[in-house]
Amino acid sequence: MSVNRLLSCLILLLCASLNVRADNPVYESSKREGVHVVILALSTSTHQTFAGNQDTYLAVMSSNRDSVHLVKLIDVYRATGTPIRRDLLAGQSRFRMKVTRYPGCDVVGGLFFLGRQSTVFDPQVELLLRDRAADSIPCYKVDHEATRLDKHVP
Repeated sequence: MSVNRLLSCLILLLCASLNVRADNPVYESSKREGVHVVILALSTSTHQTFAGNQDTYLAVMSSNRDSVHLVKLIDVYRATGTPIRRDLLAGQSRFRMKVTRYPGCDVVGGLFFLGRQSTVFDPQVELLLRDRAADSIPCYKVDHEATRLDKHVP
């Protein structure tokens, strides 16, 4: 095995252990909850690296205990993983997700980063963010592996 390949494997193992550590209740006080989500936009504040990928979404979320509200979703997945299919996002499909509340990335509506390279799936997004410019948008981390298409749409 080449030195570069060995180094890459070690870095991936380190990153994987950091992800497990981040999900540890010692570091996060919130529990995962099942929710229903419709994604309105994909922000340009994404990153892609050898250790993993991250997509940032603006979405409408509902759960059994909460009514519908606007949220920021952070979807982190392996470098070899795949993002949610664009055709499903463009069609504004409804998803079932497992999410964990993550207050560290809450954002004020007027500061949610949508640029020229952002992909907006709902034409009302800019108006919605402008109307909620001073409101805090709660942030959640997505369990990428648990995301499913919601086939039971009411």
